Amino acid sequence: MNRRTLLTTGTTLSIASLSGCLGFFQSDPEPDEPEEPTPEPPTQEELPPIPPEYITEAENYISDAPNSEQDYYDARTEPDGQVEIETQQGLSIFNPAITVITANMSIQWTADEFEYTIIHDAENPEFDSAVISDGETYTEVFPEPGVYPYFCELNQRFNMKGAIIVTESPSNDE
Repeated sequence: MNRRTLLTTGTTLSIASLSGCLGFFQSDPEPDEPEEPTPEPPTQEELPPIPPEYITEAENYISDAPNSEQDYYDARTEPDGQVEIETQQGLSIFNPAITVITANMSIQWTADEFEYTIIHDAENPEFDSAVISDGETYTEVFPEPGVYPYFCELNQRFNMKGAIIVTESPSNDE
């Protein structure tokens, strides 16, 4: 092979390689799939009523908790429920003590600087967190309506408890 043939072949291969690379960078990107819009939370008027027996069950469960006088917090018009785990007047509490959500919403517990657990108080617990502290979080999704009592095992002697009330989701048939 003479030098001219070698240079011509090398140049042709280089151009072909570069055009492939350049073509990669110059090709039109495939259009992104349109993101599905996040559904808006329901308005208060769209929500089903909270069954009175759910409220009674939750209030009875937390009746000896340090913050049992709190009203329940209705988080059904928010994207998700939030429970702060905090210390007030020297006692650790779940704040709010009772949170109301709709089926398939989640609750996120956020701990202050101390250690806590979140354990479903039932014969067959449906959730049980590891120990969380220092701003760590634990999240649980609640697919079924009902009352979900829970407690902190590390502070059980101080009656550190809370309850989640889960109502039916609003009807989308309208």
